[in-house]
Amino acid sequence: MTIRSLAGIGKEPPLLKLENLSLNDDNGRSIVTSVSLNVAAGQTIGIVGESGSGKSMLCKSILGILPGGVSITSGSIHFNGTDLSRLSFSAWRQIRGPRIAAIFQDPASYLNPSIPVGRQVAEVFFAHRRASRKASRLNALKLLEAVSLRDPELVYNRYSFELSGGMLQRIAIAAAVAIEPELLIADEATTALDVTVQADILDLLFQLRTTLNLAVIFVSHDLAVIAQVSDHIIVMRNGQIVEQGHPERVLLQPEHPYTRGLVDSHHRFGIEQFVRQRRVNA
Repeated sequence: MTIRSLAGIGKEPPLLKLENLSLNDDNGRSIVTSVSLNVAAGQTIGIVGESGSGKSMLCKSILGILPGGVSITSGSIHFNGTDLSRLSFSAWRQIRGPRIAAIFQDPASYLNPSIPVGRQVAEVFFAHRRASRKASRLNALKLLEAVSLRDPELVYNRYSFELSGGMLQRIAIAAAVAIEPELLIADEATTALDVTVQADILDLLFQLRTTLNLAVIFVSHDLAVIAQVSDHIIVMRNGQIVEQGHPERVLLQPEHPYTRGLVDSHHRFGIEQFVRQRRVNA
């Protein structure tokens, strides 16, 4: 897959700003420690780390869906000037979904198996845009086509158990971007897909990013994937950021031993291709 970057990103004030964010569980165990990061409109931040590194819990804190027993103990999360860490339940309804959307590893678990998938996408327009049922259906069909699903009319009436993982992820993306959020969090969104389908989904996310000026936080344990989609890489381990920077710098001159280990272990799985393409595009 071609490596892309967008010039001029990061010159405006950040859309999302985390300052010294820490998360603990009820037993006082640290889950995330003093994490700070900025995400600009149209920018893709890649977060990489092993299971248990805190990357998914960090995303849940941004979405306001921390599990019971986990809480923010210090720091702040500002989204376009609003402190998300202090929002009420009702205020979150105006943010989560309409302005900050998310897709996850298993889209089937977030789709109702008893309702055709197209109707579930249409419901987003009906509920949030107050569109008529007819208009919502037409908008959903257009969106299914926009995410490169063949025969949108046929797919619209299918149930989740009748579709492949790649098709379900496209539908999840369609539902997530239906009302044009400003930020999309993709947490291990391509992990369960085969390589070809994964590449197609990454292509789709890049197209949506450029079309909608969408900011993306892309989370994965796969450094090769993160390198191909990100403007800025954050490496997490044990709840902390151990390294961050431009993808080329992190890959060619990793400073932390953990990052060096990740790079060494991925040399056979796409990093050389990434570096070669960067040099061609330079």
